[in-house]
Amino acid sequence: MKKIRNLAFICALFCSAFAFSGTVENTTINRLEMSKSQENWVLIDVNGSKSDCTVLASWDFALRTDSDYGKQMLSLLMSAYIAGKKITLIGYSSPVCGYLDIEELDKIRTTK
Repeated sequence: MKKIRNLAFICALFCSAFAFSGTVENTTINRLEMSKSQENWVLIDVNGSKSDCTVLASWDFALRTDSDYGKQMLSLLMSAYIAGKKITLIGYSSPVCGYLDIEELDKIRTTK
């Protein structure tokens, strides 16, 4: 009985983490913002549904750019923005919001 209860608890924790992940599908980027005061962060505003974590209504996701991976993601975002292409943005699977209480961007999916 104890094993079943522990398994149910672990499953609930695992499933609830994904429930907090904000996803905005097949959207276009309205604007991107970088500033000296924000240091290594890019703020992202998209069309359509907003991410689950956003407190500041004008921004949907924040992206860290202080790693090579973050810089690659920024390049992909800028390409999609300039071309007006639809993308899907996925935040981290965590109930904790990131920079400025905006969900931190984890994944970008492109569509044709």
